[in-house]
Amino acid sequence: PHWREFANAIQLGLCRRPDSQRHRILITISIYNVQLTSSVMDLLSPALNGKEIDMLTLDNNDFVSVSDGIKFAVNVMESNPNMKEFYWNNNQLESMENAHSVLDAVISHPSIDRICLENCLLGEDINGPLTHTQTKACAKRPG
Repeated sequence: PHWREFANAIQLGLCRRPDSQRHRILITISIYNVQLTSSVMDLLSPALNGKEIDMLTLDNNDFVSVSDGIKFAVNVMESNPNMKEFYWNNNQLESMENAHSVLDAVISHPSIDRICLENCLLGEDINGPLTHTQTKACAKRPG
């Protein structure tokens, strides 16, 4: 029931007034240290879609289904074309396919100019195990 209440609060609370860019309200969504099941992400997704979120941070979460977690993040990115920043830290990606899904979404996004992926590539790469030094990627799009 708490996740449903949270999703409802987001749905009601993140309504922007149609005002000028000069008075734009910055919306940051940060989800830290929780277990996210597919049903929880299914509740949160519609609440976060099209809310003009500026920054999404997913940090140190336990995604019961990592691929569903990736789909959730990509969906939020795609439905918020003005998003500027995306952080996926201390969450598993499990595979290069999942990593490519996240990176493709960022690259094709019209506005994201800052991304950080840190401590997330756990598992076996095609060429062997991934180490911590290979798992940190933070970038800012030149502009």
